[in-house]
Parts: sequence; C-alpha cells; structure tokens
Amino acid sequence: MGFQSRKIFDILAEECTLRGVFSATERRRGIMRYRPIRRNSEFGRVYARGKSYVNPGLVMYVLKTRSKKTRVGLTATKKIGHAVQRNRARRVMKAAIDEHLDYNIGGYDLIFVARGMTPRLKSWQLSSVVAKLFAQAGLPDKAKRLSLIHI
Repeated sequence: MGFQSRKIFDILAEECTLRGVFSATERRRGIMRYRPIRRNSEFGRVYARGKSYVNPGLVMYVLKTRSKKTRVGLTATKKIGHAVQRNRARRVMKAAIDEHLDYNIGGYDLIFVARGMTPRLKSWQLSSVVAKLFAQAGLPDKAKRLSLIHI
C-alpha cells in the first residue's frame, strides 16, 4: 500500500470511527466499535463488581469504568454444546451487539454470556433480547435511536 492510499485509508477509518459505521472488511482489519476484553482477570473484575442482567437467552454483566472506551467480552462455555454450537452462539451475539451497541456510550465493560438456548435462537430473536437487556441496564440503544430518527 503506497503512502497516498494509506493516508486515504487512515482518513476513512477515522471517519468511520467518528460515525460508528463499520463494514465486515473494516472489522477484519481491526477497526471495531469496541475493544475486546481478553484477560481472565478483566473478566473476573466485571463478574465480581459488575451488575448482571439475566434473560433466558443471554446474561449481560455491566461495569462502568473510568476510560472512554467500551470493551466487550463474549463467553460461550462447554455447557452450550460442541464447538459448532459455541461458535454459532458467539456469531449471533456479535451480530446482535453490533446492531445495538452505540460507539459513544462512554466507558463500560460489557460481558455477554451465552446460555443453553442461545445457539438455537435466530439472530432477530437474540437482537430483541439484547435490546431488552440494554433497556434494563439503562444503556443507550443505537437501533432504537435510529428507528426514532426514521419516523
């Protein structure tokens, strides 16, 4: 990639970051609307200090942090099933989170834990579950805001 095309890519990435619009290609390149929670100690801190919101399809833990970035962790244990079911659960959770999580909500650590019925849910069903959990937690819902704008 030449200097000029790299500069254009950086400008586009910055615009996408500011607007909160990301394509699948941009996500593969590492431009995402949230940062992942990776370390076991970070998961443990959110489990211990965060507030949990429970639904038959999903559990969400929320912890307000001092940072300005939102971090998200996804968990699908072996109780869910074999690797195919766990991967499907994570994939459907990612799609629902992308639909509802706004880029500018402030500093939160969110953990989504798949439950037994999560891999059997359709993406639109899990999306409505995530919307309910966001409403319970008092988090802003991007999909709800966009639907109000279009009306």
